[in-house]
Amino acid sequence: LPVAQRIQASVRERGVEPIIRTVADPFSVQETYDVVQRIYTQDAPEAGLAEHEVIADFTGGVKPMSAGMILACADRRPMQYMTGRKGGIASIPMLVQFRP
Repeated sequence: LPVAQRIQASVRERGVEPIIRTVADPFSVQETYDVVQRIYTQDAPEAGLAEHEVIADFTGGVKPMSAGMILACADRRPMQYMTGRKGGIASIPMLVQFRP
């Protein structure tokens, strides 16, 4: 949770009020899927956001967490993965989309 709290403090400085959602078991595909579904079906609408205004970033999670997030987003919700860079250069987001 310390990483989430650092990110929370950073975005608050930019005028954004983040909501932290945790996954108790990072190896549970179902739990991650359920949390992501909640974000898109409850949290985003309550914040006045449409699904296309929210992006799911599956960088850095364990494989089951990534799988749960990808399954919850499927081909209808935007996702991204941050590509690694060496030498102190910032990562670059890579948009991930599935098309039926």
